Amino acid sequence: MSPPPARFYVSPLQRGAYLATMERLKFLETTREAAAREKAVADAQREDLNAYEEALKTQLIRVAQKRREAEAQLEAEQAKEAAALLPENRKLLETLEDEWEEQHALQQHSIRSHQEQLKALRNALDLLQREEREVQRSVETVQDLHGEAATKAADVAETLQRLLAQAHDAKESLQDLRTLAS
Repeated sequence: MSPPPARFYVSPLQRGAYLATMERLKFLETTREAAAREKAVADAQREDLNAYEEALKTQLIRVAQKRREAEAQLEAEQAKEAAALLPENRKLLETLEDEWEEQHALQQHSIRSHQEQLKALRNALDLLQREEREVQRSVETVQDLHGEAATKAADVAETLQRLLAQAHDAKESLQDLRTLAS
């Protein structure tokens, strides 16, 4: 059997390459579709988020406007109450306000006084800690000097022991010489 004409013949290698290319195209198409779906979802979420943000802004504007209206109404009521006060009540209110200011000033003075005392205590504590560190350094220095003195005392004792031994040897030698001389 002879192979089919060249223009219709597809080798297994070409067929495999074709199938691989088709699979790759299918994969790319599904990937593109998935990306398009994700983009559509993201766009929808972004639109929802923008709409929610706009709703919040509108709500905040309304709340701020209501707050301003309530503040204006409260100020108007306070002005009415102040105008409606009897002279005796006005005087009492002024006295109470003066007393409150005086109490507030005393409290502020007390707070400042306590702060100054606290600062003085902190300074004293810092000074004591510095002195404690200096004493600790002095103790360490004394301990070092004591250690050095103990080492030197041991050296001196050893030297004295050697000198004593040498003196004892010299004495014995002297006695031996006297014995020999006599």
